[in-house]
Amino acid sequence: MVSFRGILLCTGAGVLAVVGLAFGVEEFVMLAIAFAVLLVLGAVAVVWRARTARRSLRLELRVPAMEVNVGQPAVMELHVTNAGRHRLVSTRIEAPGRHWTVTYPGLGARHAPAAPSPPSVTNPIVALAHTLAWSVPLAELPRRSSTAVRIPVPTAVRGVVTLHPLGVWSEDPFRLFALRCAVAPSAHMIVCPVPDLAQVVRLPGHRVISGRPTEARPGAAPSASVAGDDLSSLRPYVPGDHLNRLHWPALARTGELVVRDFTAPEAARLALLVDLRPSAHGASSFEAAIARVAALGTRALTDGVAVELCTSAGERLEIPSGTVGRQALMRALALLGPTNPPTSAALRWTGRTSGSALWAAAGVGEEGMVLITTDAGASTALPEVLQRRASVEVVR
Repeated sequence: MVSFRGILLCTGAGVLAVVGLAFGVEEFVMLAIAFAVLLVLGAVAVVWRARTARRSLRLELRVPAMEVNVGQPAVMELHVTNAGRHRLVSTRIEAPGRHWTVTYPGLGARHAPAAPSPPSVTNPIVALAHTLAWSVPLAELPRRSSTAVRIPVPTAVRGVVTLHPLGVWSEDPFRLFALRCAVAPSAHMIVCPVPDLAQVVRLPGHRVISGRPTEARPGAAPSASVAGDDLSSLRPYVPGDHLNRLHWPALARTGELVVRDFTAPEAARLALLVDLRPSAHGASSFEAAIARVAALGTRALTDGVAVELCTSAGERLEIPSGTVGRQALMRALALLGPTNPPTSAALRWTGRTSGSALWAAAGVGEEGMVLITTDAGASTALPEVLQRRASVEVVR
């Protein structure tokens, strides 16, 4: 590619040649020839340096921590190693600030983050020169040596922050041309929200429910029962049952494998229903809703209450109480962004293709529920069967 300096030199050489030949000024013609020779030498030099760098450069992007909180300083380190026998000079790396994206893939992986769109420049030569102009020079690398480039991570916003591949360029001695000789790998970091517990004076009322499986709702994932101490009934053996639960008298009497089934212990659980529909949120209400969910969920987990995180897009995540559960909740909230449920699922369960909410909450009739939404979404967020069973937290 040609740098801005190379473009100016090419333009100047052409103008001098035209003016010199038109008006018979030999000095202008000689200058144009000198500029042309300089351009040829620069092109040859950059090709040789780029070929050498491709054989020698080794790039490694290190991420010290995969998760950070909003506003917490974080850096990635790009280690550039010269594994060849020649000294590497005049190398530059693309500006990292132009390669960051923030995405919200949701509780289930939907798609890989797309690369940032290039600047809207119609001329490709000017676009490449613009990329080189914003590049950062690297220190000279003797053979068998390495250097580290610290890349600050933008942690001002919540979400999955992705650094897309950075290109390393070789330049000629006159900085007229540059060729990309290596590409660094991409990396991801999750920026989690910070709960504001001052927003929550007390937990909304929740009921103690049974830990046994309940009737599945559309899109709900099955949850395994937790065995207790009280014998409930006998049932046929199925593969996967513990052999110590076999009921030997029944086996001797009938010849069939029968196992003992126990009642599940009761456990406290709080369902947090998060309205993710774009139609229900404004410019700042979505982040306010995420902050409210973080505060409610953290308080519940601290009090020993398990949390069931459900979204209007049909996603569901069960989070146990404790420190591990708090980390899982913050990680899950970092992945949430404005989205509608899949069109096919919405049409199947609600009969609408847009603006609907698809909940996947198990045991919704028995457990405490809190809906976090806005005034615009409160009236259409819940089906009629849930409207009298859920508390509503309205954010603005």
